[in-house]
Amino acid sequence: MANFNQVNLAGTIGRIDTFTTNTGMTILTVNLAVTKYKKVGDGFEDNTNWFTIKMFGAAAENASTKYVAGDSVLLTGELDTNVYEKDGVKTYQTYVVTNKLVLCKYG
Repeated sequence: MANFNQVNLAGTIGRIDTFTTNTGMTILTVNLAVTKYKKVGDGFEDNTNWFTIKMFGAAAENASTKYVAGDSVLLTGELDTNVYEKDGVKTYQTYVVTNKLVLCKYG
């Protein structure tokens, strides 16, 4: 059986952070808001999920100069999990790794 790990998201950038490692690699972290709407009675209610998106290297450098909070973007990536231990407690952090964001313009 083949393994398959792909995530497609469309949402709004809430925050962007850029970090450069000691070796000079750029890491970009984007917090992406994805809102879905469901019908409740005569109206609609929104529910927003926040996803952590990571980009590395040249793709991260390029994206850090192109995008700002509030931009609507599309992306395809894959899930990855970082596990670390602090004070004897294991913590799992799941995020989406991508190498390309696509700006969505409306109007």
